[in-house]
Amino acid sequence: MSKNMFDLDDELLENNNYADELKKARVLCIRGQYDRALEIYNKILDEDYENEEALIGLLRVHSKDFREFDGDIIEDDIHAIEKLAPDTEDEEYLDYLIKRNNKISSTKIEENTNIEQNKLYKREGNKIFFGNYPNEDKGIVFPIEWDILEENNGKALIISHYILDSKRFDSISSNYENSEIRKWLNNEFINNAFNKNEQALINNINIDNSLLSTGDKTNTFICNNTIDKIFILSVREVKKYFEKEASTAYGTQYAKSQGLNVLTEDKIKALIIYDDKYVECGRWWLRTPSYRDYDRVRFIDYEGSICSDLFGNTYGIRPSLWINL
Repeated sequence: MSKNMFDLDDELLENNNYADELKKARVLCIRGQYDRALEIYNKILDEDYENEEALIGLLRVHSKDFREFDGDIIEDDIHAIEKLAPDTEDEEYLDYLIKRNNKISSTKIEENTNIEQNKLYKREGNKIFFGNYPNEDKGIVFPIEWDILEENNGKALIISHYILDSKRFDSISSNYENSEIRKWLNNEFINNAFNKNEQALINNINIDNSLLSTGDKTNTFICNNTIDKIFILSVREVKKYFEKEASTAYGTQYAKSQGLNVLTEDKIKALIIYDDKYVECGRWWLRTPSYRDYDRVRFIDYEGSICSDLFGNTYGIRPSLWINL
């Protein structure tokens, strides 16, 4: 194969036909000839600055064919791709992002680990970063941000800062003990969000599902107490830990892709009582049944009100847990 095969073909570039040139650049990357590949990608971008494959090609060069993850140039490349080709479905690029995020998350945990106490989380004031969960609609995982609600005796009650996912409460009843949402939290969610070492930091807790937890004078739909690692808050806990507006929450892109309904500007125009500051806020489930109807469960509305709706509806989930500090 002659060296001239990899010379730039100006005629093809002028006609915006870049397929052959892009193939040449990829071969050059495989051969480790990154400078020559970079020359091709830059010339294509001079003609077509939004060319998706060339943008990803820059990242291919600077990451040494997707094997390196750090550096300002790589950050700039990813920023350019997200800005100019936000809907790319290039599998190599998406796989690279997942590997890169896992690498960065692992590095952050190592950097913020207290060797004596073997901490597997990062704390910043009243926030904790612990575990990983999809944040974008393509399923790319990020460290989960948690708010500390209570702290005592070396333990902390935390709740996810954002609505992480969206599911129905159950298909047949408002009974939290037997609900789909409880099973999901303590099986799928905990195993997807935390590795075995992280799960060891999460406490088994006696979850209060009594009449007291509901904040009602009577409620014939209460269930037995449960013992769980992951749970969602009760009405009583919301009133204890939040002012009304402080309970509002935004959903991640992933939660929206799973069906989370958020307040839009169009909805605000139809609902005069709402304020623009609630735009993008979502509804999230509590574990408390309604005292009026067997088929309804309490949830937090867009602006922080405690409301009730059918257990089969799809609302957001903000998991809570007690962690050893």
